[in-house]
Amino acid sequence: MALINCPECDKEISSSATACPHCGFPILQKDNVDKKKVFPKKIWIIVIAILVFGGIFLFIGNLSSNKGYWDNNKWGTSYADIKGKYGDEISDSSVEDGALAMYADDMLDISGLDCMVNYSFNSSGGLSSVMLICSNNSSKTDSEIEDVLKDIFSEEYGEPEKDDYGYDWDTKETIIKLRKYPTMQGGMVITFEPKEEIKTNSTFNVSESGVENVIENMSSYLGTAYDSTKHDWDNPLTGTLDIKGAGGRVYTGQVKCSHDYGDSSKITQVYWVIEDKDYFSELYDIFVEVYGEPDDKFTRESVEWYIDDISILLQYNTAGELTQIRVMNE
Repeated sequence: MALINCPECDKEISSSATACPHCGFPILQKDNVDKKKVFPKKIWIIVIAILVFGGIFLFIGNLSSNKGYWDNNKWGTSYADIKGKYGDEISDSSVEDGALAMYADDMLDISGLDCMVNYSFNSSGGLSSVMLICSNNSSKTDSEIEDVLKDIFSEEYGEPEKDDYGYDWDTKETIIKLRKYPTMQGGMVITFEPKEEIKTNSTFNVSESGVENVIENMSSYLGTAYDSTKHDWDNPLTGTLDIKGAGGRVYTGQVKCSHDYGDSSKITQVYWVIEDKDYFSELYDIFVEVYGEPDDKFTRESVEWYIDDISILLQYNTAGELTQIRVMNE
């Protein structure tokens, strides 16, 4: 059993330890790593801490031009376009709300350099940063991998500036940073971010969200005849209604109806339901832009507006783990 120094407190610990017995710092053991699950949240937290300390910002892609784009993904590219470009290879990020993530083995043709790429978007829905967290599963040391990456980026973008944390490249539209991160697994963090002068400053146009059209459509069912074969909760209306968010992101909900227990002849409540609890906060921001701050806040995830003669309830349904909108007469 070998002794190593803890990356956090620098005290000697066993090389087989999963956490430092002195300070609790997590130690990632190489033999226990699944390539597809190599980036748990605790590692993400470590990386974020390093980036904040080093003043690093986020983005990564394929080396493609003197503007510093990766895979020709221009700054401001919409969430929908990024998702459409990579299809099934990319999905909602588990480490950052509103972001997309994908995995890649042998990044930049370096055998054993396996990465998670996290695409971030600004409040207008445009691509604002992407972080590439690379795990070194190769036969090379971290320093050797760092030298290989430095040579690749230098060939594309010229000689970098060196500081205490790593290397920086200043391209036409992008700042690129290369850093090591201190885990027993070993690896690199490469980040790209647009320069200040070309950052996307456009704002999301709420008139394109379709929220008011969805509410109007739902309201049209209120007071109409209730038919259990067509309107029952287990028999939702044919078709769906969409709400658009920043960057063209689309939220598609099913429309369901219900009646009062004392009178089953008429529809008294209409619901728009989407089976994802995480969408409450994203839809909340859109509704606030359209209708202003809610009139009532029952809980942190249940709010209501009163518009004309109807009430609009937006909530996270804990029982069904649904995000839903309810429309009913006041």
